This record gives sequence, structure tokens and C-alpha cells, in this order.
Amino acid sequence: MSFSEALPYNPSSLSWNDTHTLNDQNQYCYCGKDRNLKFPDAQCRTCQNFFHLSCLTPPCNSMTGFSTNYTFTCRLCSDDGFEHLERGVSAWKAVTATSMANLVVKRYTDAHPDVPIEDLNAANKKNFAGDKFFFKKKEDLIPYIEENWHLLCPDREKVQTWQATLGSCLVANKDTYSAKDESLRNQNSEYSLSNPNLFIFRSGYIVPFQRIGATVPKRRFSEMDSSSLVSARLKEDNKEPKKEQKRVNSSVSNAFNKKKDVPTIPIRYKPPPWKPSDFNTVPKLPSFTQASSNKSHGFFSLSEIPFNSRGFRYTPCEAARDLPSTMYREIELPPFCARINWHDISPPVLVDHSVLSATVEKGFRMARSNVFMAQGEWYFEVRVEKGGGHDGSHVRVGLARREAPLDAPVGYDAYSYGLRDVGGQKVHMSRPRAFMESFGTGDVIGFHISLPKITPTDVQASNIYHDRIPIRYRGQLFFEQPDYVPSKAMDELLVPNEQAKYMDLAYLPNSYIKVYKNGSYMGTAFENLLDFTPINSINSNQHSFNDGSLGYYPAISMFGGGIARFQFGPQFSHRPSALGSNVRPVSERYTEQIAEDVLCDILDEIEYSNEPNAFSADLLPEQDEAGLTVIPEIKEILE
Repeated sequence: MSFSEALPYNPSSLSWNDTHTLNDQNQYCYCGKDRNLKFPDAQCRTCQNFFHLSCLTPPCNSMTGFSTNYTFTCRLCSDDGFEHLERGVSAWKAVTATSMANLVVKRYTDAHPDVPIEDLNAANKKNFAGDKFFFKKKEDLIPYIEENWHLLCPDREKVQTWQATLGSCLVANKDTYSAKDESLRNQNSEYSLSNPNLFIFRSGYIVPFQRIGATVPKRRFSEMDSSSLVSARLKEDNKEPKKEQKRVNSSVSNAFNKKKDVPTIPIRYKPPPWKPSDFNTVPKLPSFTQASSNKSHGFFSLSEIPFNSRGFRYTPCEAARDLPSTMYREIELPPFCARINWHDISPPVLVDHSVLSATVEKGFRMARSNVFMAQGEWYFEVRVEKGGGHDGSHVRVGLARREAPLDAPVGYDAYSYGLRDVGGQKVHMSRPRAFMESFGTGDVIGFHISLPKITPTDVQASNIYHDRIPIRYRGQLFFEQPDYVPSKAMDELLVPNEQAKYMDLAYLPNSYIKVYKNGSYMGTAFENLLDFTPINSINSNQHSFNDGSLGYYPAISMFGGGIARFQFGPQFSHRPSALGSNVRPVSERYTEQIAEDVLCDILDEIEYSNEPNAFSADLLPEQDEAGLTVIPEIKEILE
């Protein structure tokens, strides 16, 4: 069916403007009527015509006017004759602009209650000055977004920090919002839309990810495929069977399902200018202090570094003149190998000089390695230097995700898998189950972990976004970034209730952890490991995306003087002869991770340098009564 047959006008005779948002004939949609500021519409991705949401079949009431984060195909352009409307990620830049445009129309109609609705047609309002209306965050935008959250942010859960994020978005995006007084631009300013033309709002008008400075995905957002195409008209009995997914959910129920399998996109920051002193900062190792206890001889407590805690993690960095746009890069400190990550331990944990062995004097405490596995076949060993109940000392060893707490043993919650020395039990979610014989001092436990390969179609797993800012801590430079934190739903698994036992848990099909004791095969301890990719991992900012650290980390936990030592290879004391050449030593992940980070730095630099409107903002948001204050300076921690 051609357009001329389906519509009450000939679309080929329409004269469109340069942005293809308005035509001289004022004819749009199936109905042939004009666009109107009061009637929400959507632009077809194929023919680029606009269609009133009220004219869709059935009428669409799940989206506000002036939305930009969607993809729409009209029924005349679709292959199946149905309309297809898919919502994209609700980035704050798009949400804020959409809200402001709707508030412009509301303020105008409230001031002119007697104006007929036809006066808001495009034919009469092509020169409507939308930039003459100013709004404040607290008095105008927050109430509107609160009231229309389900329409503006259907893919977001409301978190406590969203109002501060809204303010940061207003301040940073000069290309979209103009302050009434630019010399005093801050979160308390009054803002208007920079472009007065409300009819220019269309799909993709506001970039689908936020740019504060720049957004630097390892793969571009335009490459993302959504597996949840929403049809406004497709009937239930016409839907095709759902294809088997790579990340599989159990069939117990839908209680744990998110609204959409769409990763959120983080707010990004362009760092402030260097200080001359940044280039004179000599990276230092942590301070090693000999433990006072005789039974901890040869072990040291660490200080003068920030420990991962309170939802943040830290890595050393340096100012980089050869990266003029991103300005800072992550660095490595000796020993240059796979080892314990001294930022990623519970502070009471003591380490030796090799940073491969760890102990603790009281309570169960954990230490994670500085390498992780996200795909492939890997092998590592843990040597029990002291454990099995000897003098009250114990160890639990295994693998843990970023969310696993450091002040608890491996296997404590759903984010880690462990082995218990006494009884040789396997432990997951604090539930010990019989598995192997006991092990103790002198034994070497080998782990063979297999994870499915991440393919280019696994968009949520393969898209990587750096979300880190430089800070100063005791005269040293570190990157600070939100760490992944346990979800309430996963925590509830520790104490099952009626809701928790019906949760759907996404897992990695055909993944497993096989265990060896002194080279002898003990069996497969765990299969179908829980999935760590977005949307199954959420950071402390309530964002779900891969920052390049998602995976399973070798982990050891000690109690009462227990001592465990990592053996990452390439030389092992008890490597099983049955392991194939495809099973790599975990030691190889060290250089591999460095290469991944360097590649991300290069892509970041390209993205930032190509961003003409990059703006440095909000690197140190200080809370006050009215919101956040923009301080374009590196945060300094003095504790």
C-alpha cells in the first residue's frame, strides 16, 4: 500500500524544512491534521512523518509530548503492518528537556486560558518563543518529574540522588539549557530551553546518553540492539515465541525481572584542568606496618591508601600530558603481577610483602584479587598455609563478584561461591552442602572456572563505560568510581521469604567451577553461576552498566589466624594434567586487563577530543540545602 493510497494527502508533495519536523502544507499523521503543541506525537524512523499518539492503534498514553528517547515505525512503513514503538534509555538530559518543554506549554496555556486549541497548531506557532519561559529545579522541574515519573522514566527506579543528578544536568549542558544569568550559573538558577523551537523535539533530538563533559562507551550507543521491541498494536496471539537467551532466567516467577533489559548510561564527567603539582606527584606504595602479634609474623597492615568501601572503589592514577582531553590514566604499582588488590581487602586483613598471602587475627575477613574473569577457561590455586581448625584458624576460598562484602567469608551471600576447610563443604548464600573431604594446612586447592564467551550480540556485557573521577588522597592521585552494591532482592535470599523464593535469577548457562585438591579432581562444585552482567549488577549510584570490572574474582577469607596464599601461575604446584591448553593461568589476566584499560583510554581520548561542547562540572558536588554546588575541582580526602 502506498502513502498516496493510505493517507488523505500526497506525502511526496509535502515541502519539509531542513530538520524534517515541519512542512509548508501543515499535513501530518494518518489523519492529515496539523501538529499541535498540546497533542503529543512521534516521528516515524522510516518516512520521518509525525503521527499523533492519539491516532495510533490503540492510542498511546504511555509517553509524554516532546519525548526524544524512542524509536517509532508507523504501520505504513513496518513490515508487518503494525506500529512499533520502542522506548530507549531515560537519560537525564533527555528527561529534563522533555519536562521543560511540557512546562513551557503548560505555563503558556495557563496564562492564556481562552486561546482556542487550534492556536497551538504548528501553522500558528512556528515562531513560538519557547526560550522566554524560565524554570527552577526545586519549584518547577522536580514536581513535574515526580508527577510524571512513570511516563518520563519507565526504565528507572527512583533513588534518593535523582534530584541532585537533575541539577548537575542543568548546570553542565549549556547546549540545551540557558541560565537567566550565565555569570551565576548553578543549580539554583532559572533555566530555559536554549532552542526556542518546540516542534524540533523528535526521536534522537537529545542524544540518548548524557554528556557531562562526554560519554565514552567502549562501543557506541548506536550499536546497541534492544531485544524488547514494543509494539503498540501487535496482539498477544501474534507474538513470536521468545528466542532462547544467552543469559537464562529460571522459570519460577517474574518477581526479580526488571522492567526492561536495558543498561542505564552513567553521568560522565570531564576532569578539571591539571595542577602543576599533579605532574610532580610520585606514586607511592601503601605503608606496610609489621603486625604486633607473634602468630602474624611476616604480615603487615596497610595504610596511607583508600580502601574500597561505602559503595566506592579506588585505583591509583596519574596526570597524563599525552591524554590532553581525558587528562588522567590508571597506573600499576609493584609488584606488577596478579596478586591481592590492597584496596580491595577488609582493613583488618594483613598481607605479606608479595601481596599473595593474607591472614587476619579476628573474625572472618575477605581479600579479592586484582584480576577477574568474565569469559573463558581459567585456573588458579590457593595454598592453605594455616587452616582446617589448627589453633582455631580457618579459611574459606573461592570466587566472588564485586558486590560480595569484604567483612564476611567467601560464600556468605549470592555474590560468591566458596569452599569450607572443615568438612570440605561448598558454600553459597551461607548454605553449606557436602562436597569433598576436609582440607587444611599444606593443602593446595585448585579452581577451574569456565564462563561462556561474550559475543558481540551480548550488548549489555560487552558495552563498557568508564565512570571514574580523579581525587587526591594524602597527596596521591586515585580514581574514585561507584562500586557495585548488593541489591535488596539478592540480600533477601539469605533469609528466604514468600517473595524471595519466587525470584527469577539470571545465570550463565554451561558455566561451572571445578575443584582439585593437591592435583586430584574433587568434582564440579558449582554450575550455572549467577550472571554478573547488567542488569544483574547495580552500582551505588543505582546505575546498571559495565564499567569494565564485572566478573568473578579469586577470593580468600580467613578466620582466627588462618593463612591463605594465591598461586596464579604460570607455574603451579599441582596443575592437573587433565586440563587442556585452552585453560589459561589467571596470571595472564593481569596484562590482559592492562591492555583493556589502555584501549579504553584511547577511545575515551578520541571521544572527548571530538566533543566540542565538553564542559567540566560537578567533580566535587557539595550538599547544601538547595542541592549541589558546582565546584570544578578535584576532591581531596584528608582523612
